[in-house]
Amino acid sequence: MLRSEKGFSLMEILVALFIIGLFAGGAAVGVKKISDGAKKKRAIQDIRVLAAAIDQFEMDNGIYPKGIEELVNDPGDLPDYQPGGYLNKREVPKDPWKHEYLYVREGAPDDAPYDLLSYGADGSEGGDGKEKDIRLSELD
Repeated sequence: MLRSEKGFSLMEILVALFIIGLFAGGAAVGVKKISDGAKKKRAIQDIRVLAAAIDQFEMDNGIYPKGIEELVNDPGDLPDYQPGGYLNKREVPKDPWKHEYLYVREGAPDDAPYDLLSYGADGSEGGDGKEKDIRLSELD
């Protein structure tokens, strides 16, 4: 008497897992690229918000802040400092890669009063791709 075997062989299961792994790997690469693009867009938006806050600080006080922290911490010697500071949060945000944004007064390009930048994913000057610096002076 012949018996009918039901189920999958070990080889069939391994092939199916391999194919699923290939699809998952491809999806992970796609998600990573989307995530890197979103982080860059967020850094650009943060830099623009910080620039607007710095410009408002200057309009209120007649001088630019000495440091970016003055957007949230009253230096105490400015009579027209906006109560509550110049940002919605009580702290200066970090860039999407958890590094500090840099506020540059000395050596800002094109005779600008300041520049703002993020060094990107690697946190150091220079780089390409996701490591590329993001500068207010280079935004359109």
